[in-house]
Amino acid sequence: MQEVLTRPLTHAQMRRQMDANGYVEGIIPLDLDEIIDSDRDTFIGMLSEMLTDSADLDDLEYEVVGHDGDTLHILVSGDATALLEETEDEEEEEEDEEEEEEDDDFR
Repeated sequence: MQEVLTRPLTHAQMRRQMDANGYVEGIIPLDLDEIIDSDRDTFIGMLSEMLTDSADLDDLEYEVVGHDGDTLHILVSGDATALLEETEDEEEEEEDEEEEEEDDDFR
């Protein structure tokens, strides 16, 4: 069984473990009180945030795979394709800006 994540996956980790369909997965810890105090949309958002540090994980699925007292261990999976494409676009823009700044420095 996978280890329970202590922090969200980085973009590099997501790219490394992404399957052919763009899906990533991980086991996240979630306190039972947080689940009880939330509605379904909030719960889904928490799962996505805890796995990817973003609420934009598509086609999210989850399954309880264990617990430690009142903390549930939930296997979360979803399509991270759009999330990583968005990040790549931002990284390209930042690289373009850096190149422009370097060009200005040489002038």
